[in-house]
Parts: sequence; C-alpha cells; structure tokens
Amino acid sequence: MYGFYTQGIALLGESYPRAELADANAVFVVVYCAGGIVGPSLGGLAMDYWTPNGLLVFLSCAPLLLGAGRLPWVRKLA
Repeated sequence: MYGFYTQGIALLGESYPRAELADANAVFVVVYCAGGIVGPSLGGLAMDYWTPNGLLVFLSCAPLLLGAGRLPWVRKLA
C-alpha cells in the first residue's frame, strides 16, 4: 500500500509547479487518508449486508468508477 502513496507523490512532483506543490500534496494526503478510512468501512458494510458476495461487489465497483471517470464524455460533463 505504501507504493501507491510513493507513486502518487512522485506524480505530483511531475504534474505541479513548485509553487503549487505544497497545496497539491495537502489535498493528496487528505484524499488518501479519507480513502483509507472510508474504503474499509464501506467494504465491511458490504460484507454485512450482501452476504456472501458483498465484498466482491464492493471491490468491483472501484475499477468501474475509475474507468467511468476516465471516459472523455464524463470529463466534458464536469
């Protein structure tokens, strides 16, 4: 899991100028930590409510949401 954080920080350094790097890092840390809290909690709820396939459904939603966010037509709506 720490590899994702390290890779994210490296990509921030490539994507933002030095003047904006501290702000980008702060937002990245908040989102990363929120995902670390919310993700396992939602996974546990999914396992409780949709036995026996709740975790599988929950883990399948993450790549689907990521793929939907990468579609060009979704970017135009935002």
